[in-house]
Amino acid sequence: MRGGRTIVALALAGLLAACGGEDEDEDLGADLLDPEPTEDPTPAEDPEPTEDPEPTEDPEDDAESAETYEVQSGDTLIGIAEEFGVEVDDLIDANDIDDPDLLQVGEELVIP
Repeated sequence: MRGGRTIVALALAGLLAACGGEDEDEDLGADLLDPEPTEDPTPAEDPEPTEDPEPTEDPEDDAESAETYEVQSGDTLIGIAEEFGVEVDDLIDANDIDDPDLLQVGEELVIP
């Protein structure tokens, strides 16, 4: 049994030598437990403030603040468009009008 211990001891010695631990008194983990002190970290500087971004338009806000017109008897889309200085096609698109010839008295039109 004594020969087995010798082999293990020789194997450990070889392993230590291969890892650079030739000196038996050297504490292999000493550098891990007591590392070299480092410089105090420098706090990061505050970044320069950026300009405030321009607000984007919200389509819902446009609908709420958009000008409207209530259709009166005898009104036509051409007449309403001319009155407000807009294109007839823009008036049709803004109000999802399927048939421009069928305006209803009292109907609210959004003026784009």
